[in-house]
Amino acid sequence: MLHGSFELDPENGAYFKDFLQQVIGPRTGGPRFVEKGEKERAQRIIDDPRSTDQIAAESLIEAIKVAAGADPGTIFGRIRPSVKLVVMEAPAPATPSSALEFLGDGFIEGTSNAATAATIDRALCDTGFTPVLFGRDGSVLDVGREQRLFTQPQRVALALRDGGCMWKDCLKPPSFSEAHHLHQWKADGGLTNLEDGILLCSPHHLRLHNEISTGSIQAGGRSSASAKTSGWSHRPPPIPPKPPST
Repeated sequence: MLHGSFELDPENGAYFKDFLQQVIGPRTGGPRFVEKGEKERAQRIIDDPRSTDQIAAESLIEAIKVAAGADPGTIFGRIRPSVKLVVMEAPAPATPSSALEFLGDGFIEGTSNAATAATIDRALCDTGFTPVLFGRDGSVLDVGREQRLFTQPQRVALALRDGGCMWKDCLKPPSFSEAHHLHQWKADGGLTNLEDGILLCSPHHLRLHNEISTGSIQAGGRSSASAKTSGWSHRPPPIPPKPPST
C-alpha cells in the first residue's frame, strides 16, 4: 500500500475539495439533489460497497489516468463551475497605475483563504473560477460573464499557433497552458479573440499578473522577466486566413 500526504495552495486546494465533493459528497452530507438524474447518481454513490476513502482515492487515480493519457497538444478549458471567488470592490483611483486597482482583494468561497488581486485577475482570464463582485455596501455588482473565456475552437487555434507556454525558455505544452488576455479583460477592455490571446502555463500566468499588480509592467505590456530584449520567447505567428470556398 502507498501512503502519503500533501499540501496545496488555497486555489488548488479549493479545486481539489470541489473534486472530492463531486465524487463523495452524498456520503459526507453534501447538498441534496432535486433533479432525477442527480438523485440517482447520488444514490449510486451512497449504495457503492466501497468505503468513502476508497471511492475518493480511486476517483483521483481515474482522473490522473485521463489527464496522463490526454493529447499534450490540446489546450483544455479550466471550467470550475462550483468554485467561486468572492471579490470586494476597491475604490477606483483617479489615475490607476495598474489594471488590478479596479478590483479589491477577495477570498475563495467557503474558506478563509485570501485571494490576491493577481490571482483574481488571472481567474478573469481563463481559469474558469466564477468571480462574484460585491460592492462596499454588500450589493452584488457582477457575477462572472462567460464571454471572458476563450471558446474551445479558439483554444485549438491558440494551441496550434503558440505550441505551448510562450514564456521565455518554458517548454510546457498546450495541455499545461491557459489563455491569457494581452490586454486585461476587466480593466483594459481586452477582447476574447485570437489577436488578444496568448498561451501561458499556470505558474507563468500568475507570475505575469503578479508583475502587473506590482507595477513591473503595465497591463497589456510585456514582462522584462519573461522576454528577451524584443519580447516573448517566440512571437505568435498570425492565424492563416480561411481558404476560399470552392
